[in-house]
Amino acid sequence: MNEFSRDTRYAYATGRVRGLERRMLARADFARLLDAPTLDAALALLSDTPYGPRLSLGPWEEALRQEEAAAHEIVDELDVTGMLAAALRARHDFHNLKVFLKAKRAGALSEPALSDLGRVPRAAFERAFGEDAERLPEPIESARRRAEEAYALWESPIALDAAVDQAVAEDLARVFRALDLTFLLAWLAIRSDALNLQALVRLKWAGEDARILRSVALPGGAIPPEKLRDIEDEPIETIPARLAATRYGRILEDGIGALRAGGFARLASRFGGLEAEHLARARWEPFGAEPLAAYALLKEIEIRALRMVLVGKANGIEAERLRENLPSAYV
Repeated sequence: MNEFSRDTRYAYATGRVRGLERRMLARADFARLLDAPTLDAALALLSDTPYGPRLSLGPWEEALRQEEAAAHEIVDELDVTGMLAAALRARHDFHNLKVFLKAKRAGALSEPALSDLGRVPRAAFERAFGEDAERLPEPIESARRRAEEAYALWESPIALDAAVDQAVAEDLARVFRALDLTFLLAWLAIRSDALNLQALVRLKWAGEDARILRSVALPGGAIPPEKLRDIEDEPIETIPARLAATRYGRILEDGIGALRAGGFARLASRFGGLEAEHLARARWEPFGAEPLAAYALLKEIEIRALRMVLVGKANGIEAERLRENLPSAYV
């Protein structure tokens, strides 16, 4: 079976994406940003990249949001079936579901955490979590019930997050299978493993019951559920050795080793780098839906990395520490 669909209906879309890919930031761009002594200096350097026109119009946070929105608009415009574009945007609806679920427990909504890239309006979430308790559109409503049940059972925010992530994975897998997108299913398998393993590490680090993962583990990864069960009672330090034969062993060793000094940022960035390496292979395909989806997903990874650097500069974090927490594609 060919890993790529080679769908000729996307020939024009792939040509458009090739031009946009040349405008994405490279390692050299991130190296210069990391070496900038201040946030203002970093923004001055960024003004000489394709981000410049948006930066000239307002705050850098808004420029990044607009850049990410533009990537999704390209997918909306060029997706032949519309199914792929809808699935990629739905991930942001699931994200906003997490934000509102956590706000319900914290008693306050984190406005900056909300995404405006989904298709379920904020008002619908407000009604669903307000006195009216209206139902959300599917599959968001089913994910809400699943997350509420997981939290009621375990009283763990990690369980809540994982339950929503599980619903996201199932929704994406349904669309990728319907469109016969083997390459994107392989990306989803990497992401499912990444989220499962990060959830396991977080549970162990927080001293919570690792059995939580049995009910909310994401499907479709290379690490089967029984393997996760085998290591759920292991000390956190031994997990990398237990998975040394997989592609994740070194990532876990590096990320777990950095927990005390820098939290979970390095672990997340290492897994993000693995996702980026896989998605970048779509750049060599002449046509198909995969290059279009990969462009939007890689743009999101780029913007997350860029946001981390700029926030770090704003807070005076040393360049070397920022460099350690960047995905491998940018260092």
